[in-house]
Amino acid sequence: PVLASIVLADSRTRIRSHSMVELLGHQFSLEMPQSCKFTFANSLSSTKEHIVKAVFFSSTKMVCLAPDLPLAASTPVTVEALGHDHLAETFDSQPLPVVSSIAPPTGVANAGTRVNIMGSNMLHQQLWCRFVTGATQLDASFVVESSERGHCILPSALTPENIILEVISIAGMNDTLVSVLRQYDFVVVAAPEIT
Repeated sequence: PVLASIVLADSRTRIRSHSMVELLGHQFSLEMPQSCKFTFANSLSSTKEHIVKAVFFSSTKMVCLAPDLPLAASTPVTVEALGHDHLAETFDSQPLPVVSSIAPPTGVANAGTRVNIMGSNMLHQQLWCRFVTGATQLDASFVVESSERGHCILPSALTPENIILEVISIAGMNDTLVSVLRQYDFVVVAAPEIT
């Protein structure tokens, strides 16, 4: 087998947890195993390595699925192909979003209350809010204002009661891995009556 390049799938420029990393070349076969070694610095200033077996797709492509990259800041991640040919490529990581607080912790039913979400690393992420009451889940769009702030609008279908607000991130292979970043108790109150 001849390894020509290492690229991120879907023309992405930043690697994140569960990204598909493509090994491109020719003469790949099932009989010639290939692996990827992912190397990055973790939050404790030490280096972490993960070796992942490549999956055979065709004679010109094998794929490695990136491991969990619990990075709070953009960090270089080196991907090294291990096998017959050795090749390495370094990508900047997409840091994980962090949610630290919400305001206000209450909203008025049918009033379109804006719920501010504070944290970090919110830019270039796929985030949304989910309001959970019993068996009902209502999703709301997440509007990113900056890396540290965004907001959701309380869905009008909610009735006065105690609910759970979840801030959710989507990532992974083909953007299919859903992760609840944080849960908050949230109170929906009735709109005041005007007499």
